[in-house]
Amino acid sequence: MTTTEIARIEDDELGQQILERRTDFLRMLGTAEEAERIIQEAYSAILANPFLRNCTLESLFGALYFAAQLGLPVGGPMQQFHLTPRSVWNPHAPIPHTNRTGMKEWQVVPVVGYNGLITLAMNTGEYDAVEGKLVYANDDFEEPWEDEAGTHFKLKPARGDRGEVIGVIGRALVKGAERSIIEYLTIDEIIRYHRPHEWDKTPWKTHPLPMYRKTGVRVASKYTAKSRGSWRFVKALEGDGALITLNPALDATNPDALDINHDDPVTEDWPAKIRATDDKAALEAVYRDMGTRGELTDELTALVLAHSSTLTKDSRVEKPSQQELAAAAVGRDPAEPTAEEYAKWGVA
Repeated sequence: MTTTEIARIEDDELGQQILERRTDFLRMLGTAEEAERIIQEAYSAILANPFLRNCTLESLFGALYFAAQLGLPVGGPMQQFHLTPRSVWNPHAPIPHTNRTGMKEWQVVPVVGYNGLITLAMNTGEYDAVEGKLVYANDDFEEPWEDEAGTHFKLKPARGDRGEVIGVIGRALVKGAERSIIEYLTIDEIIRYHRPHEWDKTPWKTHPLPMYRKTGVRVASKYTAKSRGSWRFVKALEGDGALITLNPALDATNPDALDINHDDPVTEDWPAKIRATDDKAALEAVYRDMGTRGELTDELTALVLAHSSTLTKDSRVEKPSQQELAAAAVGRDPAEPTAEEYAKWGVA
């Protein structure tokens, strides 16, 4: 970095904190040039995305150390590694100027780009090919099938307009192996089961096609053997999209020094939102919101039922019948006959 670039970073409080980690980056990356590179890339990413300034330092440096361990450039035109902010509910976060805890906080979550994942896979020297192929509606395509010769698929791109993207083929061919690992995922499956909850502030919003391709590679690669020499690729698969923090008991250069947490973040203080409702219509809206976000638990369901029993106001347009309410109370499908009806019909 030039003297001017260093001065610009030093004039920024967060930039100063990144510069203070230069020794750690030097030990992890091996050269002063590489340490300065990641500092410059990190600061450029922060300038490009102001939300990163609101994130906890633990998560920011956990993500940067993760990038250093993998040896991938942060941000920039190569799109190999992204710093992405997410806002989550932390019941343990102290509320400023009070003795209470529980508030939303911003965290940095690393997202390994498609090109970064392919680079790490091919650097292992263990693959002849690793790729994610997009499938479009107008392509001549047949989903993978198996026979005595292995797994195959047919994909002939349409000429001209290929239509909308409908799926991705993930393929991994290990050197010396007679067969490729081939997996097909529809875009609906990717969005429902692989896209993160807070996707709208990540490359999933700005660069969805590479994220689809990367998902295909991830799914195919998890079935392949991994050697000690492929630890960076394995680490990328493990830490991609997780909350990563540095274990203070271990040296930063140790590959095991980073704690990787894949627990789905809770985005709201749901118990408080449930208790704050005074109308069954509002309570039902909160219940649907929890389900849509994939954060509905047995404990929250029980709290909804208990709070509902205390509410007298009910402005719902479509209210459940007494039969549906009775069935829900015992966890039974309302369309299923009752025990009395079964007995009347002579069914044990």
